[in-house]
Amino acid sequence: MVEQNDESGKNSKTADTVINKDVSTSIDLDHAAAEEHGLDSQYENNETMRPFFFSRIPKFLRFDNAPIEATGCAINMWGRATLLMASIFLGPALLELASIQAQKQSSCEIDDDDCLGNAKVYGFKPSSLLANIATVSGVMSAVSSPIVGAIIDHTPHRRLLGVITASLLTLIKIIEIGVLSSFWFIVAWMSIASAILFQLQATVIYAYSSELSDKTDSQSKFQSYFFMILYMSSFISLIAVLLPGFFFNFNDIDIARCAIVISIITTCPCFFISWKYLFRNRPPLSQLSPGSSLWTIGFIKLYHTYKEVRSEFPAVGWFLKGLIFAEAAHLALITIATTYMSEFLHMTAMEIGLTILTNLLSGIPGAFIGNFFCQRYSNPVFSAKLCLLLFIVNTTAASLILTPSNKGFIYLFGIIWGVCSGWMHPQQTTIFVTITPAADSMRWMGLFLFACQILSFLPPLLFTIFNEAGWSMQWGMASLNIFFLLGLVGLCGIGDYSKALVVEA
Repeated sequence: MVEQNDESGKNSKTADTVINKDVSTSIDLDHAAAEEHGLDSQYENNETMRPFFFSRIPKFLRFDNAPIEATGCAINMWGRATLLMASIFLGPALLELASIQAQKQSSCEIDDDDCLGNAKVYGFKPSSLLANIATVSGVMSAVSSPIVGAIIDHTPHRRLLGVITASLLTLIKIIEIGVLSSFWFIVAWMSIASAILFQLQATVIYAYSSELSDKTDSQSKFQSYFFMILYMSSFISLIAVLLPGFFFNFNDIDIARCAIVISIITTCPCFFISWKYLFRNRPPLSQLSPGSSLWTIGFIKLYHTYKEVRSEFPAVGWFLKGLIFAEAAHLALITIATTYMSEFLHMTAMEIGLTILTNLLSGIPGAFIGNFFCQRYSNPVFSAKLCLLLFIVNTTAASLILTPSNKGFIYLFGIIWGVCSGWMHPQQTTIFVTITPAADSMRWMGLFLFACQILSFLPPLLFTIFNEAGWSMQWGMASLNIFFLLGLVGLCGIGDYSKALVVEA
């Protein structure tokens, strides 16, 4: 995250200005740049487009001197964060329900560890459930992302796509409350759909947020502030779930229901306000060429961009190779760690929630640590390498040390993972932005987002293979290091960062 300080005495028509006072935020568009990029006509009547209640929106979510879409992104992020927390708490509940059904079907005694360890439901061990959900949703998200990108770029249906995905996400959560205990397998499939829809919603939101400013510094401040909102909302959502769980001694299923209810209460108004009043319709960014199809144009663009990277931007190619593997491991970490904590360490949903809480809080100093090394050595690649090394050391140590008898150490490992998470993402973004051409930034960021998703299915798939083969979950956890190490190799392939800047920026 990037701290925003009070600024004054600047001409808002010639420079982007970020003001943070009493947690209020104000960002002015560079109107000359906006007009040059064809955005001025869209944003010039921003004052008259505001809904009647705009001034009543909390200051920390309201952007007074920016397009109303900026406020829409902030409010939408607040709601989506609660969906993330609900999904995390749903995991232990699904694992428990799957284990109960597997035990009944296999006629296992409660103390028969050998029977329980080999019991299966729907062809898999219950402990493979969350990894299977992540595998299927990862494949589907990677396949659907270029198609969604094509709809955003070549049709006027961007806002409609956002409304549909937001509505379906909310509907799924409402249904999950009623069918969780009796039809857990249906809820598991709904979790797959929810993960895909969540990614599609995020893609649409990114299309709006990327148009808030064409200045790199201002865009970075926007994105950093949105991530700060993500952390704030996640933290408050976690507290709202953990407090009643502690006082009323909720079990894992009750905790999951509580988290889902809180997500619905928060998400419904956030989605309604943002999509009804704050996100406007946008014309196509470009027209489809004759003979082209929305189903294929996104993949074709990715292929041509990849060819360009291979021939003209080798440092970018190495970075993307590393990003594909490092981000795959990072995305899988929460899924594998939740299974590990629930099934191997025998932790309750409350204990897992506390671990996530410490993980979130440590992400904030992680961002500052990453920025310190980046500024100290004027090299975000060096900073990112240190981050991945810490990821590898921490994951290795967790795999070797954590057992049911000393599961309390998970909070320490969770803190270090949180530091690494807050450290890694800003450095990755900084590297990519500084070694890619400034022109056609939307196309390049599309490649960046696709690289973050394309192999997200592989680490959980490997975990499932190990788990079904009867290997200890410690091996499944340690398998993440394969991907972190390959991510490190990609960063090493960039070579001299200063030369990559001179030649390719």
